[in-house]
Amino acid sequence: MHSCGEASAFIPDLIDAGLDVLEALQATTTLDISKLRAQCGDQITFMGNISSVKMSESDEAIREEIERKVTAGKPAEDTFTTATTASRPMCPLSGIGI
Repeated sequence: MHSCGEASAFIPDLIDAGLDVLEALQATTTLDISKLRAQCGDQITFMGNISSVKMSESDEAIREEIERKVTAGKPAEDTFTTATTASRPMCPLSGIGI
């Protein structure tokens, strides 16, 4: 399921309804994958939460953002960390290879 904006209050109900994947954890909201993972455990797969703003910064900033979000998304092996909005044209793809 795709959701825009702050949706954390609804996630437990979505899990109860049988939702498997929540896509677009907008990093520009108060959604934080580490808090959501602590709240929901491995009951749901999260997709998103990488800041598209960070993706247009230095290679080091990109690497730090990805490593922080991938680590925070654990313990679920099925957590996908992706930019939550379309990547900007100036996004240096060299920074993604970690």
